[in-house]
Amino acid sequence: VIYILVLTFSPPPVGIRDPVTNDIIDTSSEENTKNGVIYVNGSYRAVVAIGAWQKFCLAMSRMSAFSLYPMLVVVFFTKMKGIQTFLSKTPLSMYFGVINQGHDFHAHAGKYIALDVWIHTIFHLLRWLSQGNIKLLWTSPAGLSGLITVVATPLITFPMMHYKRKLSYEIRKGLHYLFYLFAVAMCFHVPPSAIPNGGFIAPILGS
Repeated sequence: VIYILVLTFSPPPVGIRDPVTNDIIDTSSEENTKNGVIYVNGSYRAVVAIGAWQKFCLAMSRMSAFSLYPMLVVVFFTKMKGIQTFLSKTPLSMYFGVINQGHDFHAHAGKYIALDVWIHTIFHLLRWLSQGNIKLLWTSPAGLSGLITVVATPLITFPMMHYKRKLSYEIRKGLHYLFYLFAVAMCFHVPPSAIPNGGFIAPILGS
Protein backbone atom coordinates (compact mmCIF):
# COMPACT_ATOMS: atom_id res chain seq x y z
CA VAL A 1 0.00 0.00 0.00
CA ILE A 2 2.80 2.42 0.91
CA TYR A 3 4.63 1.37 -2.24
CA ILE A 4 1.81 2.38 -4.60
CA LEU A 5 1.14 5.65 -2.75
CA VAL A 6 4.78 6.64 -3.18
CA LEU A 7 4.76 5.71 -6.87
CA THR A 8 1.50 7.57 -7.42
CA PHE A 9 2.01 10.81 -5.56
CA SER A 10 5.75 11.37 -5.93
CA PRO A 11 7.01 13.57 -8.76
CA PRO A 12 8.87 12.01 -11.70
CA PRO A 13 10.94 9.96 -12.18
CA VAL A 14 9.61 8.04 -9.17
CA GLY A 15 5.92 8.86 -9.40
CA ILE A 16 3.36 10.44 -11.72
CA ARG A 17 2.43 13.61 -9.81
CA ASP A 18 3.00 16.81 -11.76
CA PRO A 19 5.41 18.89 -9.62
CA VAL A 20 3.94 22.16 -10.91
CA THR A 21 0.24 21.60 -10.21
CA ASN A 22 0.69 18.75 -7.67
CA ASP A 23 -2.07 16.92 -9.53
CA ILE A 24 -2.08 13.68 -11.50
CA ILE A 25 -2.41 14.94 -15.07
CA ASP A 26 -1.05 14.32 -18.54
CA THR A 27 1.45 17.15 -18.79
CA SER A 28 1.84 16.60 -22.53
CA SER A 29 -1.86 16.70 -23.42
CA GLU A 30 -4.65 18.85 -22.02
CA GLU A 31 -7.11 16.77 -24.04
CA ASN A 32 -6.02 13.57 -22.32
CA THR A 33 -6.34 15.23 -18.92
CA LYS A 34 -9.82 16.48 -19.80
CA ASN A 35 -10.78 12.93 -20.77
CA GLY A 36 -9.47 11.58 -17.46
CA VAL A 37 -6.45 9.69 -18.82
CA ILE A 38 -2.68 10.00 -18.95
CA TYR A 39 -0.45 8.37 -21.53
CA VAL A 40 2.28 6.28 -19.88
CA ASN A 41 4.59 3.72 -21.51
CA GLY A 42 2.36 3.32 -24.54
CA SER A 43 -0.94 2.94 -22.64
CA TYR A 44 -3.72 5.25 -21.53
CA ARG A 45 -4.29 5.12 -17.77
CA ALA A 46 -7.54 6.44 -16.29
CA VAL A 47 -5.83 7.88 -13.20
CA VAL A 48 -6.21 11.65 -13.61
CA ALA A 49 -6.80 13.29 -10.23
CA ILE A 50 -7.18 17.05 -9.85
CA GLY A 51 -7.69 18.61 -6.44
CA ALA A 52 -7.77 17.13 -2.96
CA TRP A 53 -11.01 15.17 -3.34
CA GLN A 54 -10.02 13.40 -6.54
CA LYS A 55 -6.56 12.62 -5.18
CA PHE A 56 -8.15 11.16 -2.05
CA CYS A 57 -10.39 8.97 -4.21
CA LEU A 58 -7.41 7.86 -6.29
CA ALA A 59 -5.45 7.04 -3.13
CA MET A 60 -8.32 4.95 -1.77
CA SER A 61 -8.80 3.04 -5.01
CA ARG A 62 -5.10 2.34 -5.42
CA MET A 63 -4.61 1.32 -1.79
CA SER A 64 -7.54 -1.07 -2.02
CA ALA A 65 -6.14 -2.50 -5.26
CA PHE A 66 -2.72 -3.27 -3.84
CA SER A 67 -4.09 -4.62 -0.57
CA LEU A 68 -5.91 -7.18 -2.71
CA TYR A 69 -2.75 -8.93 -3.92
CA PRO A 70 -2.03 -10.95 -0.75
CA MET A 71 -5.66 -12.05 -0.53
CA LEU A 72 -5.65 -13.29 -4.13
CA VAL A 73 -2.54 -15.33 -3.36
CA VAL A 74 -4.21 -16.80 -0.26
CA VAL A 75 -7.41 -17.66 -2.17
CA PHE A 76 -5.42 -19.68 -4.69
CA PHE A 77 -2.90 -21.20 -2.28
CA THR A 78 -5.56 -22.49 0.10
CA LYS A 79 -7.00 -24.64 -2.70
CA MET A 80 -3.65 -26.09 -3.81
CA LYS A 81 -4.07 -29.32 -1.89
CA GLY A 82 -0.95 -30.99 -3.24
CA ILE A 83 1.34 -28.18 -2.12
CA GLN A 84 -0.43 -27.94 1.24
CA THR A 85 -0.06 -31.69 1.86
CA PHE A 86 3.64 -31.49 1.09
CA LEU A 87 4.20 -28.42 3.30
CA SER A 88 2.16 -29.93 6.15
CA LYS A 89 4.85 -32.58 6.47
CA THR A 90 7.61 -30.01 6.84
CA PRO A 91 8.60 -27.78 9.79
CA LEU A 92 6.90 -24.88 8.00
CA SER A 93 3.52 -26.24 9.14
CA MET A 94 4.44 -25.15 12.68
CA TYR A 95 4.55 -21.48 11.66
CA PHE A 96 1.99 -21.00 8.92
CA GLY A 97 -1.63 -21.52 9.89
CA VAL A 98 -2.68 -21.16 6.26
CA ILE A 99 -1.24 -24.64 5.69
CA ASN A 100 -3.25 -26.37 8.42
CA GLN A 101 -6.41 -24.23 8.31
CA GLY A 102 -6.71 -23.65 4.59
CA HIS A 103 -10.50 -23.46 4.41
CA ASP A 104 -10.75 -20.83 7.15
CA PHE A 105 -8.11 -18.67 5.47
CA HIS A 106 -9.85 -19.14 2.12
CA ALA A 107 -13.16 -17.95 3.58
CA HIS A 108 -11.60 -14.91 5.28
CA ALA A 109 -9.72 -13.96 2.11
CA GLY A 110 -12.93 -14.29 0.09
CA LYS A 111 -14.79 -11.95 2.44
CA TYR A 112 -11.98 -9.41 2.18
CA ILE A 113 -12.05 -9.58 -1.63
CA ALA A 114 -15.84 -9.20 -1.65
CA LEU A 115 -15.57 -5.94 0.33
CA ASP A 116 -12.37 -4.62 -1.18
CA VAL A 117 -13.60 -4.85 -4.78
CA TRP A 118 -16.51 -2.55 -3.94
CA ILE A 119 -14.30 -0.03 -2.12
CA HIS A 120 -11.99 0.05 -5.12
CA THR A 121 -14.87 0.50 -7.55
CA ILE A 122 -16.78 3.13 -5.59
CA PHE A 123 -13.81 5.46 -5.25
CA HIS A 124 -12.99 5.16 -8.95
CA LEU A 125 -16.60 6.02 -9.78
CA LEU A 126 -16.63 8.99 -7.39
CA ARG A 127 -13.47 10.36 -9.02
CA TRP A 128 -14.79 9.89 -12.54
CA LEU A 129 -18.12 11.47 -11.60
CA SER A 130 -16.27 14.45 -10.15
CA GLN A 131 -14.49 14.89 -13.48
CA GLY A 132 -17.54 14.30 -15.64
CA ASN A 133 -15.79 11.21 -17.04
CA ILE A 134 -18.13 8.43 -15.91
CA LYS A 135 -18.02 7.15 -19.50
CA LEU A 136 -14.62 5.68 -18.62
CA LEU A 137 -16.58 2.88 -16.93
CA TRP A 138 -17.48 1.43 -20.32
CA THR A 139 -15.01 3.10 -22.71
CA SER A 140 -11.70 2.32 -21.01
CA PRO A 141 -10.12 -1.13 -20.52
CA ALA A 142 -9.83 -0.46 -16.78
CA GLY A 143 -13.46 0.55 -16.50
CA LEU A 144 -14.93 -2.27 -18.59
CA SER A 145 -12.81 -5.01 -17.01
CA GLY A 146 -13.62 -3.56 -13.59
CA LEU A 147 -17.34 -3.60 -14.40
CA ILE A 148 -17.14 -7.30 -15.30
CA THR A 149 -15.21 -7.99 -12.10
CA VAL A 150 -17.57 -6.11 -9.81
CA VAL A 151 -20.58 -7.95 -11.30
CA ALA A 152 -18.90 -11.36 -11.00
CA THR A 153 -17.59 -10.90 -7.45
CA PRO A 154 -20.94 -10.96 -5.58
CA LEU A 155 -22.00 -14.03 -7.57
CA ILE A 156 -18.81 -15.77 -6.47
CA THR A 157 -18.77 -14.69 -2.83
CA PHE A 158 -22.29 -13.89 -1.57
CA PRO A 159 -23.77 -17.40 -1.98
CA MET A 160 -20.95 -18.83 0.16
CA MET A 161 -21.20 -16.00 2.68
CA HIS A 162 -24.95 -15.49 3.06
CA TYR A 163 -26.98 -18.16 1.28
CA LYS A 164 -25.59 -21.50 2.43
CA ARG A 165 -29.00 -22.69 3.65
CA LYS A 166 -31.02 -21.28 0.75
CA LEU A 167 -28.84 -22.51 -2.13
CA SER A 168 -27.59 -26.01 -2.68
CA TYR A 169 -23.88 -26.70 -2.51
CA GLU A 170 -23.85 -27.57 -6.22
CA ILE A 171 -25.22 -24.14 -7.18
CA ARG A 172 -22.84 -22.32 -4.85
CA LYS A 173 -19.90 -24.35 -6.12
CA GLY A 174 -20.93 -23.72 -9.72
CA LEU A 175 -21.08 -19.96 -9.17
CA HIS A 176 -17.62 -20.16 -7.63
CA TYR A 177 -16.25 -21.07 -11.06
CA LEU A 178 -17.03 -17.50 -12.13
CA PHE A 179 -13.69 -16.77 -10.52
CA TYR A 180 -12.21 -17.68 -13.91
CA LEU A 181 -14.17 -14.76 -15.41
CA PHE A 182 -12.97 -12.59 -12.52
CA ALA A 183 -9.35 -13.59 -13.18
CA VAL A 184 -9.50 -13.05 -16.95
CA ALA A 185 -11.14 -9.62 -16.56
CA MET A 186 -8.52 -8.59 -14.01
CA CYS A 187 -5.74 -9.55 -16.43
CA PHE A 188 -6.97 -6.73 -18.69
CA HIS A 189 -7.57 -4.22 -15.89
CA VAL A 190 -4.10 -2.66 -15.96
CA PRO A 191 -1.56 -3.26 -18.75
CA PRO A 192 1.80 -4.79 -17.75
CA SER A 193 3.43 -1.77 -19.39
CA ALA A 194 2.37 0.15 -16.28
CA ILE A 195 4.93 -1.71 -14.15
CA PRO A 196 6.25 -0.58 -11.66
CA ASN A 197 3.30 1.84 -11.22
CA GLY A 198 0.72 -0.95 -11.22
CA GLY A 199 0.27 -3.59 -13.88
CA PHE A 200 1.26 -6.59 -11.74
CA ILE A 201 -2.19 -8.20 -11.82
CA ALA A 202 -1.90 -9.77 -15.29
CA PRO A 203 1.37 -11.62 -14.56
CA ILE A 204 0.03 -12.78 -11.19
CA LEU A 205 -3.40 -14.04 -12.27
CA GLY A 206 -2.30 -14.96 -15.77
CA SER A 207 0.26 -17.39 -14.43
